[in-house]
Amino acid sequence: MALAQHSPRRHRSPYSSSSPMYTIPHFGRASDVIAEARASLKHPTRPFTPAPNKRDREKGLIWNEGNNIDEADYRRFIAGRRTVPIAHQSPHRPLASPLPRRLEPICSADRLHAATATESQDDADDEAGYYPSNKLSVDHASESIQYFPTPAMTPIPPMDSPSSSRPETASPPRSKIDEDQHWTCIIDKLRALTSQGSSNLLERFLEVCSAMSAAHWLRHGQDKTQERRQREYVMREIIKWMDTAGEPEVAIAGCKIVLNITRHDRVLANACKLLFKLSKTERNDAFFADYQVSDGLVDFISRYLSGLRPPKTLFGPRCALLTYAIATLRNISHGDQNGKAVVTAGGVRALGRAMKMITELDLRHRPDDQFMQAIHLLIQTTAALRNLISSQEHYICFLQIVSKGDSQTVVEILVRLLHPDVGLHDSPEIMLSVCRILSKLSLNPDFLPYLGGSQNIDAFLHLLVKYQADKHNLQPLLVRICFILGNLTTTLSTDHAHLRSGISDLVALLGMYISVEVGTDSEEEEEYGAYQGKETEEVLIKLIRLLANIAIDPVGGQRIVEMIEIEALVDLLGHKPVTDHEELVLNIVGALANFSFYQEVNNYVISRKVEIAKYMINLLLHNNPEAVVEALRILANLSHYSDVRSVMAKQRGTEILTILLDHANRSVLYQTCGVLINVVSPSTTPGGGSCIHRSIITQNDGVEKLVECMEDALAKDDYDLAAVAEKALHNIEMCSAWSQA
Repeated sequence: MALAQHSPRRHRSPYSSSSPMYTIPHFGRASDVIAEARASLKHPTRPFTPAPNKRDREKGLIWNEGNNIDEADYRRFIAGRRTVPIAHQSPHRPLASPLPRRLEPICSADRLHAATATESQDDADDEAGYYPSNKLSVDHASESIQYFPTPAMTPIPPMDSPSSSRPETASPPRSKIDEDQHWTCIIDKLRALTSQGSSNLLERFLEVCSAMSAAHWLRHGQDKTQERRQREYVMREIIKWMDTAGEPEVAIAGCKIVLNITRHDRVLANACKLLFKLSKTERNDAFFADYQVSDGLVDFISRYLSGLRPPKTLFGPRCALLTYAIATLRNISHGDQNGKAVVTAGGVRALGRAMKMITELDLRHRPDDQFMQAIHLLIQTTAALRNLISSQEHYICFLQIVSKGDSQTVVEILVRLLHPDVGLHDSPEIMLSVCRILSKLSLNPDFLPYLGGSQNIDAFLHLLVKYQADKHNLQPLLVRICFILGNLTTTLSTDHAHLRSGISDLVALLGMYISVEVGTDSEEEEEYGAYQGKETEEVLIKLIRLLANIAIDPVGGQRIVEMIEIEALVDLLGHKPVTDHEELVLNIVGALANFSFYQEVNNYVISRKVEIAKYMINLLLHNNPEAVVEALRILANLSHYSDVRSVMAKQRGTEILTILLDHANRSVLYQTCGVLINVVSPSTTPGGGSCIHRSIITQNDGVEKLVECMEDALAKDDYDLAAVAEKALHNIEMCSAWSQA
């Protein structure tokens, strides 16, 4: 039987669409399957599967239309925690009943209370679990005060006692410490404080503070958890009391307790903000004094600064907290009572520690936000110190050492703030505030050694040069700097040598201000027109006084008189009448007296000696003895020149000298005799007119007055005055003998 001819067998896919769905799939021979498998090892045909986080769920996965998954949920599914093995899960999710049902709570109230209490006990942090529900609202546009909201405290088990004087208040924590006398006393006094009215409020407040202080403010015990729960209870009661009362007196009293009882930065910030707002109203100063808030603030600032290690932890909310606390001290220290309380509590020392911490921060390399935080803190700190220095009794506190392990005093730290390397030179407000404090301290000789020295003087000069041409009304800063340097140079010392390097800058600054004041240079007058007014005159007064003191040093004096700008002092003297500008004229005359002493060098003051002599003759009869003395000193220096003596004879200067011999002031008499010695000196040539002066003196009874002056001086054992009077008489006699010859 012949076999039928068949076409070659074609292997179809087991799931070919041409085969009926009920047909059993037909596979090829075993040899064909093995060959295909071997080929797949060399050239795999399995499609690429992307990583889970790079899959396109719209293309790579099949989703039901109603089963869209949020992208965030999908990410959590991919990168979530370890999953539980499928074997431990139910293979099928039970179908939900189509009928409505009541939802059960996730956790019952009892279980929730127990769980929360357990978490509170397990937390080792001192203030864990305590966060106020809202921040303190300080509305500057409204007089209403919003106090602390009642915080969500750690649940405290109720006491067994069924009765309570305040049923709405949670009971204090109950444990073996409830029998402790301190805690029982605190509870009784706290309830008396918060439950009763405003009668005897201060007395009840002091009792609570005394009880809390005896218990170390619920610290330093054995059971830290129990102490923390007790503090939370006290905090809750105080905050409720403040919120219910709504009175400034209650708020001030409550904030003092808050500052001592808690260490939570957020709560402390709320308390300091509230105290700061209340301190803006002057009528609340009495409450701050009665409840001794200044003591609490100083103690709080000291404790808080001690906890900031290293200093870089100062920035952020903590810096704002300290700023509010110190700003409160600044506001209340305006009054004498609160100011004394701040000083007695060690406020100067605490503020000095705050400044020292800032000097260690290297502000030049800090971000702008941190730099501005430090600036705001320093502004309040220096302003508070400026209030405390209003009384000379408090000066001694600025010589205190800021901390036990440090050798720096408060005044040294203040001067340190002025150094360029600290990085505060770009804040004129701080520079002015610091210089205001130092200018007052410079009046006390005990502080001068701390203000002098090469580095400190260089810092002052650097500030002077930096702000000399500033148009933002910084003349008060220049006035304070010149005043401090002037006090440092009242007597000859090493500080004069340190100031020699700044003489050129000081004289140039003087020339600029004189040109503005006199108005000789229209361009400079227009450029520096903001200087016009009383502030310009104040700068001139202090600057001229400083240059006059520097001239005590021979080297410094010669450098000053050799600069042409110093000649402008004569123009200023003629521009300002003494009746309207007495202090300025007095300082100009004193400076010219020192400058006219140097006659061996190219002195620009001597070049205008005749003009100066005319001005001085007009001052000889002034009511101010000091002005008369300085004018006589100038005439004593200039009367060596014949042209000056001629002017004195023509302008009735010698006649006025004989009138001054009747003056009651000893200094006036001494300087008058000195000028008479020069005008009738026998060394004068015939052209000098010494005989003219002798005749003027004789005609005005000058000889008799000199004899009387000498006799009175001898009677008072004033041998110096008697000697100059006798010298003047001797020269008159020698002049008479010379004329007869």
